[in-house]
Amino acid sequence: MPPTVPTTGRRPIRHIRHRCVNGFAYGTLHDHPGAGQEQFLLEQHDDGSIEFRIGAFSRPESTLAVLAGPVSGLDQHDMTSRNLKALDRLQKLALVPRRV
Repeated sequence: MPPTVPTTGRRPIRHIRHRCVNGFAYGTLHDHPGAGQEQFLLEQHDDGSIEFRIGAFSRPESTLAVLAGPVSGLDQHDMTSRNLKALDRLQKLALVPRRV
Protein backbone atom coordinates (compact mmCIF):
# COMPACT_ATOMS: atom_id res chain seq x y z
CA MET A 1 0.00 0.00 0.00
CA PRO A 2 1.43 3.44 -0.86
CA PRO A 3 2.56 5.52 2.13
CA THR A 4 -0.03 8.19 1.30
CA VAL A 5 -2.90 5.79 2.10
CA PRO A 6 -3.37 5.38 5.86
CA THR A 7 -4.07 1.97 7.33
CA THR A 8 -5.57 3.60 10.42
CA GLY A 9 -6.57 7.20 10.89
CA ARG A 10 -9.70 6.83 13.01
CA ARG A 11 -10.39 7.31 16.68
CA PRO A 12 -13.38 6.86 18.97
CA ILE A 13 -15.10 10.17 19.55
CA ARG A 14 -18.18 9.29 21.55
CA HIS A 15 -19.71 6.51 23.66
CA ILE A 16 -23.49 6.52 23.73
CA ARG A 17 -25.15 4.99 26.76
CA HIS A 18 -28.77 5.67 27.63
CA ARG A 19 -31.45 3.58 29.27
CA CYS A 20 -32.24 1.49 26.16
CA VAL A 21 -29.54 2.66 23.71
CA ASN A 22 -25.88 1.74 23.67
CA GLY A 23 -23.29 2.47 21.03
CA PHE A 24 -20.24 4.37 19.91
CA ALA A 25 -18.99 6.64 17.16
CA TYR A 26 -15.60 7.20 15.64
CA GLY A 27 -14.17 9.87 13.39
CA THR A 28 -11.25 10.20 11.02
CA LEU A 29 -8.01 11.85 12.04
CA HIS A 30 -6.32 14.73 10.22
CA ASP A 31 -4.00 12.46 8.16
CA HIS A 32 -6.87 10.41 6.70
CA PRO A 33 -7.71 11.06 3.01
CA GLY A 34 -11.38 11.43 3.92
CA ALA A 35 -13.16 13.30 6.68
CA GLY A 36 -16.15 11.74 8.37
CA GLN A 37 -17.77 9.87 11.21
CA GLU A 38 -19.53 6.56 11.68
CA GLN A 39 -21.92 5.66 14.48
CA PHE A 40 -23.15 2.25 15.66
CA LEU A 41 -26.20 2.00 17.93
CA LEU A 42 -28.11 -0.86 19.53
CA GLU A 43 -31.55 0.02 20.85
CA GLN A 44 -33.82 -2.29 22.79
CA HIS A 45 -37.51 -1.50 22.40
CA ASP A 46 -40.25 -1.98 25.00
CA ASP A 47 -41.38 -5.21 23.27
CA GLY A 48 -37.86 -6.67 23.74
CA SER A 49 -36.85 -6.38 20.09
CA ILE A 50 -33.42 -4.95 19.29
CA GLU A 51 -32.62 -2.55 16.47
CA PHE A 52 -29.09 -2.04 15.13
CA ARG A 53 -28.40 1.23 13.31
CA ILE A 54 -25.34 2.44 11.45
CA GLY A 55 -25.05 6.10 10.52
CA ALA A 56 -22.19 7.53 8.49
CA PHE A 57 -21.09 10.57 6.58
CA SER A 58 -17.86 11.39 4.82
CA ARG A 59 -16.28 13.65 2.25
CA PRO A 60 -12.93 13.54 0.44
CA GLU A 61 -10.15 15.53 2.09
CA SER A 62 -7.37 14.87 -0.39
CA THR A 63 -6.80 14.60 -4.12
CA LEU A 64 -6.24 10.87 -3.63
CA ALA A 65 -9.66 10.49 -2.03
CA VAL A 66 -11.32 12.44 -4.85
CA LEU A 67 -9.63 10.29 -7.50
CA ALA A 68 -10.48 7.09 -5.63
CA GLY A 69 -14.16 8.10 -5.33
CA PRO A 70 -15.96 4.98 -6.64
CA VAL A 71 -13.33 2.62 -5.20
CA SER A 72 -13.64 4.13 -1.72
CA GLY A 73 -17.41 3.62 -1.94
CA LEU A 74 -16.80 -0.09 -2.51
CA ASP A 75 -14.52 -0.14 0.52
CA GLN A 76 -17.23 1.49 2.67
CA HIS A 77 -19.76 -1.08 1.41
CA ASP A 78 -17.33 -3.89 2.29
CA MET A 79 -16.83 -2.53 5.83
CA THR A 80 -20.60 -2.23 6.37
CA SER A 81 -21.04 -5.85 5.22
CA ARG A 82 -18.33 -6.97 7.64
CA ASN A 83 -19.99 -5.09 10.50
CA LEU A 84 -23.36 -6.70 9.76
CA LYS A 85 -21.82 -10.18 9.55
CA ALA A 86 -20.09 -9.63 12.90
CA LEU A 87 -23.39 -8.54 14.43
CA ASP A 88 -25.07 -11.67 13.05
CA ARG A 89 -22.37 -13.86 14.64
CA LEU A 90 -22.82 -12.07 17.98
CA GLN A 91 -26.57 -12.55 17.80
CA LYS A 92 -26.14 -16.29 17.19
CA LEU A 93 -23.75 -16.54 20.15
CA ALA A 94 -26.25 -14.74 22.38
CA LEU A 95 -28.93 -17.31 21.47
CA VAL A 96 -26.79 -20.29 22.48
CA PRO A 97 -27.80 -21.50 25.96
CA ARG A 98 -24.94 -21.26 28.43
CA ARG A 99 -24.26 -23.75 31.17
CA VAL A 100 -23.99 -22.36 34.66
